Formats: sequence, structure tokens, C-alpha cells
Amino acid sequence: MFFVSLPWYCPCSVPQSYPRMWRLCARRRSNRLAMVAAFCTALTNGNLGVASFRDDTSHDVSECVNSKWILFAGSCRPEPLSVFSLDSIGCFDETAVVANAAMTLIAKEDIFIGGELSSPTWIALNPQLPVFYTADSNSNASTSVMYSITQSPAGDLKYNATILESCHQVGYRPVSVTADGKGEFVATADYKGGTVTSVRLNHQGALDSRVADISRHVGQSTCTDPIPKARQLAPHPHSVVVGPDGRFVYSCDLGLDKVFQYRIDRATGKLNIVNVLDVEACSGPRRIAFQPTDKGGKYAYIVHEMGNMVAVHPHDPTTGKLSRAIQRLSTVPPGWGYCATTPFPINGTGKCNKAAEVRITASAKMLFVSNRGHNSIAAFRISDDGARLTLEGWPAAVVWPRGFNLTPDSTMLVAGSDDMPGYAAGTQTPVAPPGSIVAFAVNESAGHPALSYLAHAPALGACDVAVVARTDTP
Repeated sequence: MFFVSLPWYCPCSVPQSYPRMWRLCARRRSNRLAMVAAFCTALTNGNLGVASFRDDTSHDVSECVNSKWILFAGSCRPEPLSVFSLDSIGCFDETAVVANAAMTLIAKEDIFIGGELSSPTWIALNPQLPVFYTADSNSNASTSVMYSITQSPAGDLKYNATILESCHQVGYRPVSVTADGKGEFVATADYKGGTVTSVRLNHQGALDSRVADISRHVGQSTCTDPIPKARQLAPHPHSVVVGPDGRFVYSCDLGLDKVFQYRIDRATGKLNIVNVLDVEACSGPRRIAFQPTDKGGKYAYIVHEMGNMVAVHPHDPTTGKLSRAIQRLSTVPPGWGYCATTPFPINGTGKCNKAAEVRITASAKMLFVSNRGHNSIAAFRISDDGARLTLEGWPAAVVWPRGFNLTPDSTMLVAGSDDMPGYAAGTQTPVAPPGSIVAFAVNESAGHPALSYLAHAPALGACDVAVVARTDTP
């Protein structure tokens, strides 16, 4: 067994609680020096976290990987867009993952639209170009931004951005934005306006200054419970998501208890309703995630804000049609429910919760849901065929986690923790203060914690997070 001589490799003092990381790094000699240097630098700077899921040295390490990510963090308040670098080191074998991460703020950018300061709340990435899109949940505007990340010889990162074009005609208070896989259009869900909007993109990825189409939802929910009904007197689309094969767009309408399936005409950008699914009354469908196409693409998972549940729906890969739920599971422990009081009694005693976001790992083995009030990330294991979920618990405590995302390789989960007054801690002690971006290591192995804290950084009003692999330009 070869062990690293710590003082010789770096001038930092490493606590004895990290021996597993050093043993694993030592085994992968080709990566050892770079990984130890990054580890020491991050530890010295004080923004490093280490997650060790298993201290079992009986397995040889198959691979050690140093991954680099860029995080774009939107705020629910009039705050600048925050841009972070997230460097991680993971050593993987058949049953264990040991990872550490360092999160560093690169830039804070004020985004102006029409001379007015925008609130870049919701963020989507162009899958083809270094362009992202923001939706201002406090107005009716969306904008496109081209960015680049450059690295100096000393290793410092610099963020550069140019606003390409803005569109002022999207519906009032967009709460979701998505870009299709071909980079041809962007769609928004507009909560207050009750609309779904499409905007075409040019070859640079810039938004057209005019909306291509607006689909207006009509009606109200059949809910008779007066508490959720107060938010269901009109349409309130709360998400817009491109389906697994890119042919359809889906929008969950919290106000109508319906999920709309759209086909977008790629020549004109027109939105055509293909199917409408009725879900459980009073449940308030908010977000949707799909089983990846390479895993079958046969199921969709819908999180319901007011029902505080996640539901499994069959999805026809050919027609894109969703069918009625075949399973519903609570995202919170027994005794917790939806509350519509203001201010929200969410200090762990009122047991009031609003389920928020849902994400599925690339392997389709795990599904995560964020809980605002219980202040947690719930973890569910997905059956091999995708048809059943099993609750594994609440492995992460985060204050008011409205939005979160996974790195493209699903090795990390990054969540926004809001810091509005009254958003107090839930039943668990949060791993980071409110107003933070928090990174967790993901472990999909059965019998181990699904999430383990790695690092965090300040981000006021943190609302949504987008993650892209970092490609440094010298």
C-alpha cells in the first residue's frame, strides 16, 4: 500500500478525518499530484467539503476524476445573477464514491432589460451554444446572454457576458424557462398571465425580439377545498419542460390541476395543444421530469406543490401522451400538509410545506424533490423499469429550496437556499445558512446516504440553479 506523505505534497494541515480521500488519491498515481494540490488549495481557502460514503478499502479504485463546473444562480429578488465555479474530485469504484468540492464566486452581473434592472430568476442553458436564458419573475421579460469563461496563466477565472437580445412580450411573471435540444426556440411558463409562450432563436442563440406564439390557458380547478382553491381560481402554469425526445413540450398548470402537452411548429414557433391530462383535484401540479429516452422514456414524474406528493405517470414514447398516475407518494413525513397562511409557519412547528422541484439522475436510478417548509431534499429510489418509487428519506436539510439541479453526470446536486424573512429552518439543522448555493455529492448505491454535503457559497435570494461543464479558454 502506497500512502501520500502529506507535508511533502502540500503545505496545508489536513485533519485526520480525511484519510479515505488521501488513500484513494494515492492509488491513482497519474492523477495524484493534481488532485492533492486542488484538495489542499480548497481546504486552505476554507470552502471545501468532503463526503465519504464508505470507508471500505477492500475495493481498488477504478477511476479518480477532477470535474469542473460553472453554476448560474438566479435570485427570487432584484439581485444580480451570480456565477460560480465548482471544482470537484471524485474517486469511484463499484460501490463507493468519495468526493470533495470547492465553490468560488466568479462574478455577480446586473442584467438590464430596456434600461431597467432585471431579476434573473429562472435560467435555462442553450444545449448547443455558450448562451443562457433568464426569465424575470417580477416582470414580463426574458433575455438571452452569451458568456465565456477565461482562465489567466495564474489560474484565475474571468466571466465575460454580452446581452444578445431581450423579449418584453412574454407573459406576466414567468416562473419557468426552457430551451429545446436543437437550440431553435425558448419557451416560458407565465404564472400570473396564465400563458405558455414560445420565442424563436437565431443562429447565435439570441432570442427574437417578438414572441412567436402565446397559448392562453382558461378555466379553473374543480377543487372544493377552500385552502388550495384560493390559488386555483384561474390558470397558473408553473413549468415548461421539453420532453425526453425533444418533440413535445409539457406544462404543469397549478391553477387548473392539468398538464398540457404541446407540439411546437419549428417553422413558425406556434404552440399546438396535443393532449391535456387531468390530475388529482387540489394537488397543484408544479414540475415534471421524464425517464430518459435511453432508459425507455416510458414514465414521467410530476411533483404537486399543494398535494406535497410526487406521482408516477405512464408516458407513451411514440405519441408523447401522459396517462393517469399509477403511484403517488408523499414528499414529507406524516402530519405535514399544505398551508396558505402568510407569513408561512415554516419553522418546523407549523408543519406546513410546499413541494417545489423534481430532478432525476442520468442513470434513472434516483429521483429528488425539494420541500419548502420541511426544508429538505427528499430522495426516492426508482425501480429498474421506472414504474415505482421508494422513499429513501430526507438526506439533505436546506432552507426553502425552491430550485435545484444536478450536474450533467449526476455526481452532484446543487440547490438554492432562499433567505426571505420568515423562511426559518425546518425540522433538521440546515447544512448552510439561508441565502446560499449548496452542493451535495450524490450516491446512487443502495444502503448509503443519497446526498452528502460538500460545500456552499453565499447567494442572496437563491432561487434557481443551472449547471454547465466548464471549458477554460486561455
